[in-house]
Amino acid sequence: TVAEMENVLNVFKEKYNAFLSFSSGNAFMSGWDAHAGWADMGYYIDANDEVQVGGIEDETKAYVTSLAKWYKEGLLDPNFLTADNAYFKQVAVEEKMGMVWNAISQQTEYINGAKAAGLDAEWVGFENLVGKDGIAHWIQTEYSTYTGSFGAYITNACDTEEELKAAMAWINYAYTEEGKMYWNFGIEGESYEMVDGKAAFTEKVTKDERGMTQALRDWTGASAMPVGIQLEEFVRAKNNPACGESVDKWVSNQDAAKYWVPGLPFTADETTSRSDLDTVLATYIYEQSLKFVTGERSLDEWDAYLGELKSMGSDDVLKIYRDAYARFKAL
Repeated sequence: TVAEMENVLNVFKEKYNAFLSFSSGNAFMSGWDAHAGWADMGYYIDANDEVQVGGIEDETKAYVTSLAKWYKEGLLDPNFLTADNAYFKQVAVEEKMGMVWNAISQQTEYINGAKAAGLDAEWVGFENLVGKDGIAHWIQTEYSTYTGSFGAYITNACDTEEELKAAMAWINYAYTEEGKMYWNFGIEGESYEMVDGKAAFTEKVTKDERGMTQALRDWTGASAMPVGIQLEEFVRAKNNPACGESVDKWVSNQDAAKYWVPGLPFTADETTSRSDLDTVLATYIYEQSLKFVTGERSLDEWDAYLGELKSMGSDDVLKIYRDAYARFKAL
């Protein structure tokens, strides 16, 4: 719970002079039953099957209020505004950071960094913070689509039927059984072996003197894949075993999929208006939320802030989403 986390943060500060750090405006939001922090508008489907926007709800205000309190009390990293992965690795080795919101790939970096520095530190994942009903209704992937952020396109540079078929075959290959394994693990007998029915990287990958990340770039396509499916086994295999345990915890107490907004059928005009409004509103939400957390702007002005968002078009963009969702359900 939020209260339990705050207790841990106080112990970190008092006994170890360590803080919480993050660079995402959505970190730990589930503890407040919020669906958006300051990264974006945060659209979701509510219990009444209607699109809502998370960035303006009371729960988001409670979330931002707690962060402001933690920042003032020194529980929050004073440099969180400019923090990046290089910074996180630095303060982790310096033992200034006791808790961080980040990806499992970075957990591997912290574990390796501690070992290299001769530290006893162990970096472990913990479950999502839970809200009033003991469940996390938001997790990091809530706004993700099933296809993710990458896309592959065939342009008119393929000006013959033979070239078009070759391009389509290349894209399709990543979704075949053979292609899926090649894209994630490379070549059996070279970069991976099957052990007890599961793919395991060979020492050509795990012992590469340039590091495993570069080896994966050489042998697989999953590290920066434009197409295909990134397998869970790949993610587990390339990271420290503790990272797999973190994933198990992160999916153990949440029902976020119930709130996902599906891919909606926006019209051309809606697409243009939505893109423009979302960009302007998300930027303003980010800027003002940071001011609320750092105390540059008083939380007494929250209602005025919501009025500013309305004047900028928050109701208009919500209507666009609701209209598109109505069409989606009618398909």
